Amino acid sequence: MTYSIDKFEPLEPRELYLKLLVNALESIAKDRLRVSLSGIPPNISGLYWVHTPVFVERWEWLYNTSELAKKYEFYRKYMGRTGSVWKSEYDKLDYTEWSLPLIETGANTQQPSPWDNAIHLRNSKDGSALDQVYISPRIVMKPPVELNWDMYLPALITDNFPSGTSIYIGFEINSGFYLGTGYAFCIFNDGSGVTTTLRAVGLIDLDGSSGVISSNDLSDNLVTGEWKSYKLVLTKRKMILYQSTTAGQGYPLAKIGELDIALDEIAWVTPFFANESDVIVSGVKIGQFQVQELRNMEFTEKIIDVSSISAGGYTDSPVLRLSRSVAVTVRVTYNASATKGIRVYILACTDKDCSNIDSVTTDDAFTYFEPSFSAGATRQKTVNIDMLPKYVKIRVVNLDNSYATGTVKVWVHEVI
Repeated sequence: MTYSIDKFEPLEPRELYLKLLVNALESIAKDRLRVSLSGIPPNISGLYWVHTPVFVERWEWLYNTSELAKKYEFYRKYMGRTGSVWKSEYDKLDYTEWSLPLIETGANTQQPSPWDNAIHLRNSKDGSALDQVYISPRIVMKPPVELNWDMYLPALITDNFPSGTSIYIGFEINSGFYLGTGYAFCIFNDGSGVTTTLRAVGLIDLDGSSGVISSNDLSDNLVTGEWKSYKLVLTKRKMILYQSTTAGQGYPLAKIGELDIALDEIAWVTPFFANESDVIVSGVKIGQFQVQELRNMEFTEKIIDVSSISAGGYTDSPVLRLSRSVAVTVRVTYNASATKGIRVYILACTDKDCSNIDSVTTDDAFTYFEPSFSAGATRQKTVNIDMLPKYVKIRVVNLDNSYATGTVKVWVHEVI
């Protein structure tokens, strides 16, 4: 290929920049046209789980009257387990052949227009043929994360949630060793009645074991029959569910459920809403939502709370994986006849099972401290600890061999 130049005119930097910009835009336009003509939507092909710290959905674009425009906008931002959110369409490759989830304009009565639309999480397009639905933003996030969403939840009775119900709202891990593990607020009916729990499902331990960890039933604390706002927080140690008193306002929030997470590590997660029931389940509706990574969030967690420690005895915290720098607070009430106080050991472990742990002596422990002592008094002491090992256990030892202590509590404060 040869080129001929009739006239050479040097360009100023600004002119050169503009010319390059125009050429780039023309190239992009041509590529978009080529991709569209091939049946693959622009900005959809190849967009699988892009990392973003914040994702906000207000559903205002659902008022668009063009069905194709809504499909493009939806599938530009969302996907199912393969492409379409409907299981029956997993074998279709072109987004123009995919169906939208069930849309209800104006359904969210707690939000003003145009942000009052909702997704009806029914697992059937027509109300008669069963078809699992799975909706996930095309994003990944690094925990700790939180999901805030508006939801309409019908009464938790078998008429609304028959035997075979499986509904999940939360986070799923789709990468590496943790494929298929999920942390979610769940609605189930296994034939023995409707239950709502927080669950960690799938791979729950680094040795490869799998199973389910569940919280207690949350049904008595959930408000049904009206729109409410919810917050699901996932940290490296806990999953916590909050419910607001007024949908759309966010506060005040009441904690209605908590689950200790058993995983040693948490990889990248993607938020999702799914109705994978074996029977058609209607009525759960998802309004606007926001999901974000939590950074520089301050957490205080009580890790020991006992009514007493026996004479010469001790109490342990669970194995902890904390931030590199934390503060530890201990509060103790001494027996009126005691002559000695308590000692708090910070013990390093080589693994999450603490199969190898520091010896409980002042010479061998990672560190230790003692609050002041006065018989019959209550004392509280806080210390800062820097450069913690990966795994630690906190042990509180009663140094008095004749008298039990009163109440002993320990908290850790950390920024994540």
